[in-house]
Amino acid sequence: MVKRQKTKASPWLLTLFALPFAGVGLGFLVMSIIPSLYDSVAMSTWQPVQAQLISARTRVHHGDDSTSYEAEARYRYDFQGTEYESSRVGIMAGADNIGQWQETRGAQLNRALREGLLITVYVDPDAPEEAVIYRELRWGMLAFKSVFVLVFGGVGFGLMWLAWRGQRAAAAVDEQTASAEPWRLRTEWANPVRSNTKLGLIVLWVFAVVWNGVSAPVLFTLPGEMAKGNQAILFALLFPIIGLGLLVSAVVKLRQWLRFGSVPLHLDPWPACIGGQLAGRMEIKLPYDSTQRVHLQLSCLLSYYSGSGKNRKRTEKIIWSAEGLANLAPAAQGSSIQFAFDIPAGLPQSELPSERHHLWRLEVNAALPGADFNQQYEVPVFETGMAASSRIKCASQHPLMQEERERRLERLLNIRQIADGVELYYQMGRRWRGRSLGLLVGIAMTIGGWFAQAKAAPLMVVVLLIGIGLLIAVGCCYGLLNSYRVKLGRPGIYTERKILGVMISKRFYPPADIQGLVIKAHGSSQVGNKHTEHFVIEAQLNSGKQVRVVEDLDGRALTEQALEVVTLLSGLPKAHG
Repeated sequence: MVKRQKTKASPWLLTLFALPFAGVGLGFLVMSIIPSLYDSVAMSTWQPVQAQLISARTRVHHGDDSTSYEAEARYRYDFQGTEYESSRVGIMAGADNIGQWQETRGAQLNRALREGLLITVYVDPDAPEEAVIYRELRWGMLAFKSVFVLVFGGVGFGLMWLAWRGQRAAAAVDEQTASAEPWRLRTEWANPVRSNTKLGLIVLWVFAVVWNGVSAPVLFTLPGEMAKGNQAILFALLFPIIGLGLLVSAVVKLRQWLRFGSVPLHLDPWPACIGGQLAGRMEIKLPYDSTQRVHLQLSCLLSYYSGSGKNRKRTEKIIWSAEGLANLAPAAQGSSIQFAFDIPAGLPQSELPSERHHLWRLEVNAALPGADFNQQYEVPVFETGMAASSRIKCASQHPLMQEERERRLERLLNIRQIADGVELYYQMGRRWRGRSLGLLVGIAMTIGGWFAQAKAAPLMVVVLLIGIGLLIAVGCCYGLLNSYRVKLGRPGIYTERKILGVMISKRFYPPADIQGLVIKAHGSSQVGNKHTEHFVIEAQLNSGKQVRVVEDLDGRALTEQALEVVTLLSGLPKAHG
């Protein structure tokens, strides 16, 4: 029985929540940016006249964590025989610390006042009481204010769009239909199933724009802070660098969308059946190529909220997952992708979104010249007992998938047959990409903690940054620099681990101490919506302890195949239970 969805809150509640954000963004646009652009254009026709300074100074404003400056001046000028006074210095009024415009202009005016020099001001011929000294547009300041338009306006109007989009998409389903056919409760489960590529693209672009908008001020303040000797500002460059990476990812996703769009997935049976199959087909605008490989991953996930307060976030946990390859065939529009997965009995069925619910996600990927093919679908999976019109061989058992796993195992295990058994060797630098990135993050956090300490930040912040940073850096450094050798067979199990070639541990376990080999889950990782299960193979000892035999295995199918290979070549049995 599918969980009933709670009554949805009125979209007006989310709209009211979003209004302040939208108001801030709209306010900066209407009250500051547009008037500044208008003044810049209008002032280009104002007439230059000579003026005498009455007063000039640079006012310094000290805040809790920053200092801002404001160039102030009062001057007297004559226009068409009438004397006027004005105090407008530039197009944009107020104090700021964006660049050094205020300090530079204030110093220039101070010098002119001391030396009794005349200055040039620009007068509105239609309203001579209006004048300005510097009529150039400050693009850095304009960009800074645009950040608030993009971030607050983007969040505010984006939330409004989501609120009313969800309201329009809500489907009216009567109680009897909901009970008998719960997969009709969501338009997202309708057949054909639409991918969430477009929504993911929008979310990524919004996140990239917001992130870059928030981090952009660092670039404007960097020159001035460096000139003052504030080296800590260099640490803040990490945020624009991350923003650049987000923009690159967003551009890649946009190219994929422009090339393929949202490809509908036709399920047969619909919905997919627990204890049966999830089978489907789709057509893509790509010339048929019999050598092209299309990778699939079907996952059953538990989605729930973890943490509390501001740390509350939605988390996904893998319940079951399978990988495979699709079959390709020529089609009218290019190529037809066909596949099926066997779904074991007893797994959770799809549930309506709530605080804690199960969902099924299908990922379809193909590496192509130019933009890759990458689509994700939330598919309906229920206990219906329905069968497909024609049964297809499971994608996990595709012959090319078996070959691919064998190649991956060969690279991973570095296996070598020896007398009375087998030797596995894991060299330094395993998973170097992820661990190198983790090392950089750990170092950056540690340096950030050091800078925070230098700036008299709260002790708790310093301890957390340095402590967590060191743990991450040391763990990733150990993962990069250690090697592991395992010999197992009829004589028993021998292990040795080295760091930079220096032995740090060596163990031997005789056959009488070994029960057998067993698969152990070793966590999971998530990149976007893509989940990967990690496993290890351990030797179970009679004492209850375990000895690591195989490391760094991704996916249950690959791990099970690795277990078969190791038990076959070593002669050691699988552990019972």
